[in-house]
Amino acid sequence: MFIRGKHGFAFAPWFLHTARTPGSPKRTPRFRRGRALTRKPMRLPRRNCTFRFAIALVMFTLLIAAIGAVATVSYYFGRRNVEMLAVNILQQTLGRVELRIQALTRQAVEQNHLHARLLAGGQFSAADFGRMEGFLAQALQVSSNLTYLGFGLESTGEYLMAERQTNAAIRVREYRLAAGGQRVIQDLHLVNGRLQPAVRTRWDGYDPRQRPYYQLARQAGREVWTDTYDFWAGHEGGAVPGITLATPSVDPQGRLLGVWNADFDLDSLNRFLNQVQQEVPAYLFIMELRRDGTRRVIAHSASRFLSTASGTAAAPAAEQRARQLLAGAVRKADWDRGPQRHEMTFAGETFMGDYRALVAPDQPRWVLGMLLPKSAMMATVQRNREWAILILLVCLAAASLAIVAISKTVSRPLVLATHEAGEIGRFNFDPKTPSPSRIREVARLLGAVEEMKTSLRSFQKYVPAELVRELLREGIEARLGGHKRTLTISFTDIAGFTGLAEKLPPEALVDHLGEYLGALSECVHAHRGTVDKYIGDALMAFWGAPETNPNHALDACLAALEQQRVLGGLQQRWRRAGKPEFTTRTGIHTGEVIVGNIGSETRLNYTVIGDPVNLASRLESLGKIYRARILITEDTWTQVRDRISARPVDRVQVKGKAAGKRIFELLGTRETEAAGTRQTIELTNRALGLYFAGDFAAARELYEELRRHSPNDGVAAVMSERCRNYLLSPPGPDWNGVHVFHEK
Repeated sequence: MFIRGKHGFAFAPWFLHTARTPGSPKRTPRFRRGRALTRKPMRLPRRNCTFRFAIALVMFTLLIAAIGAVATVSYYFGRRNVEMLAVNILQQTLGRVELRIQALTRQAVEQNHLHARLLAGGQFSAADFGRMEGFLAQALQVSSNLTYLGFGLESTGEYLMAERQTNAAIRVREYRLAAGGQRVIQDLHLVNGRLQPAVRTRWDGYDPRQRPYYQLARQAGREVWTDTYDFWAGHEGGAVPGITLATPSVDPQGRLLGVWNADFDLDSLNRFLNQVQQEVPAYLFIMELRRDGTRRVIAHSASRFLSTASGTAAAPAAEQRARQLLAGAVRKADWDRGPQRHEMTFAGETFMGDYRALVAPDQPRWVLGMLLPKSAMMATVQRNREWAILILLVCLAAASLAIVAISKTVSRPLVLATHEAGEIGRFNFDPKTPSPSRIREVARLLGAVEEMKTSLRSFQKYVPAELVRELLREGIEARLGGHKRTLTISFTDIAGFTGLAEKLPPEALVDHLGEYLGALSECVHAHRGTVDKYIGDALMAFWGAPETNPNHALDACLAALEQQRVLGGLQQRWRRAGKPEFTTRTGIHTGEVIVGNIGSETRLNYTVIGDPVNLASRLESLGKIYRARILITEDTWTQVRDRISARPVDRVQVKGKAAGKRIFELLGTRETEAAGTRQTIELTNRALGLYFAGDFAAARELYEELRRHSPNDGVAAVMSERCRNYLLSPPGPDWNGVHVFHEK
């Protein structure tokens, strides 16, 4: 409602002039134009909460809801991602094991098929083992995964085999009929590619026709894989579990001539599964579906060796636990349904299982299985969850304190500031002493309003010059001053800009140049540099201030390389658009300069001054002479040599300097160094060393070699021409290798 004041009518809420303190006289209604302006006060509820409490309650509720939602979603998706990762690990690991088994079985199949074809084609004779023994030995030497290769005759029981011994040597053994029908055993050893007779003994009773693989192939009349069994017990290493591929050979009339066998033991599979387990914290096993309908674990990652004949032998505790776990997995799996994935629990631990069967007709009846402990996969998620809960609790405690503080701040009665807000709206910034109040919120709000009015009064004083000078005298604005600091300064310039500028109208030139300078400036900012100023088409930047940067030299070099890369993309776009292409030269130098607010009382510029700035500018100009894109001084090179690839160019003395300084051409980073960059650097080092030694002829030959490798090598061209000039007109005896430039 409106009330009459000293300066007319003003708006005020009803409770400012209807409320009264106990004992105060009752207000009388005010009259205007003969009518009483009365208003029945609104009755506030007796039990109401404070504004501060309401704000705190709302903010705290929203905070709890947000934290709970974030924690729940984070844990859910983290768990889901880990489970998906576990599934991928299961699939990829089983695929890796399957490829290993395929490599083993493929060698056996290929060898038996080759031997059978050679026998059928007449290259081998069933009656002449002499022609076979060398071939079998060489074949076993090539087939590194196989343990045995052999051939047994159906008619006589004679047998020829090549075996890989425990020391990796190849031995050939012949069970043959000697003169007089006597059976003998002839051993031969493969030495330097030749078979040499070793031991000849009497027959020990071995008959291949009695072996299970031979009988299985004879009964089936086709190539078959046996169940796993213990190889010949007479092997020098004892009984070895393995598997055999038996391939029968018949004559043209269909009569059985004999059976070829290719064997490999399971020791290599166990070693491979153990190796995989070192990389993946899982249990891997291979299950055999035997011909009698039983199932048997023939290889697993819990032990190095598992014999089918001694499965009841005592095992270490870890291996015994793994056997029990695998037995549970075998009972859980439904092999008839093919590949499947499920979970199982053993000893209170949950495992994710995946199984796949070998379905190729030339492979054994094996099923590959893998059990991955969920705890191993979820450990990171659980640990992250615990850390997240701890962090969220800390954040909740901090946020609760912040909510209390914020609620205190925002719970001020806004009505008490209505009049002052109206004055601000009318741009009346006259100072006013805040009315004293016992309510902390009211006092803070009125103080903030006065601070805002003070700020606006200060802003109002920026236009008149005398008020601005007053602000400067009070120290509100920045003042002149600087300090010494070692920085890295960079100058970039466009090669031949004057000629390029003549090809474009002024408006197009400004846009074109703005795109160029904007791209280069972004590279500077991306590598923590400060753009100092634009000088026409040139850009000056420095690194190491105002923010301290110990790697300022490296960042300056990386920014220059990035500028060249970005400029390459711009040049392609400009070429397609028919615009002039800008080529940039850069000079970089590191030295001690004065950095700070430089200028006058009325205009300041945060910049750097000093001799290193001039040297960086001169270095950019030298890029035109040496036809180099990026030149750096030795001061910069010494700080970045471990990360940056550069080659020495010359030792120069620019105008205004009394001493020479080595300069380098920046080529790239060590990580992305091209194949020929190292050779270019080495040749340049050698050439420049010969040049400084006064051997201009040898130096010129190396520079010419550089030009042959890279016809566009500007540094090599310049230095080669200088060597030629010195050969025609040698320098004086006081020549020290420093090339003096008398112009900027």
